[in-house]
Amino acid sequence: MVFTGDIVDDAVFGTDIENIGDLNRNGIDDLAVGSRRDNAGGGNEGALWILFMNRDFTVANYQKINEIQGGFNTSLEYEDYFGGSVANIGDLDGDGIVDLVVGSYRDDDGATNAGSFYVLFLNADGTVKSKSKVSNTSGGLNTNISSTDHQAVMVQKALYRFQVYRHQRTIR
Repeated sequence: MVFTGDIVDDAVFGTDIENIGDLNRNGIDDLAVGSRRDNAGGGNEGALWILFMNRDFTVANYQKINEIQGGFNTSLEYEDYFGGSVANIGDLDGDGIVDLVVGSYRDDDGATNAGSFYVLFLNADGTVKSKSKVSNTSGGLNTNISSTDHQAVMVQKALYRFQVYRHQRTIR
């Protein structure tokens, strides 16, 4: 199969790429690929592509996640750059399917370009089962992120908090 995803001009497809293991359980690791300036919703909101791979490293199938596709169902704003970063955080909710953190580093919650990220709980078909947003105004971050903060630091802090949370859940 030839990859038939519609990658528009200036989409910056491949902004970040993460191995997400064998999401569709066919014995071949799959990829999550950011496209931070994707325009499918209009205005460089961004997107994340789940690429189901073949053994020869070609794309067998795909699922696009943005404000209008993939079960994300979240309104993104002009130049939020959803998909600017992506991290595999393992199976946070215990359903046997990998979950992801996806950065939206120019989200304006609470301050211009302060940034945010979404924890995406996935289905095996690459669609979003549920999500949680962390920003200045949601997700219980309990700090004020300014436009000069670096999203990578925010994601690292969040991953640490999720690891602590997961550890606390397992010892109960």
